[in-house]
Amino acid sequence: MAGDGRGGGVGESGVGGGGRVVVGASGTWPLLRVMVEGEEADQVARLAAQLADRVRALVGAA
Repeated sequence: MAGDGRGGGVGESGVGGGGRVVVGASGTWPLLRVMVEGEEADQVARLAAQLADRVRALVGAA
């Protein structure tokens, strides 16, 4: 993904405790998909909310 956080493609990152985050842009719709997995439900929910807030801020700034 691009360094400014707004590039295309798919990015994947590990989350402590055996989880992961996958982010990818749809090729056909104006959508960004975010998947968060992990063993701690509270941590997963918190991270998903933080990512959603960040995406909204980036889209609003575009």
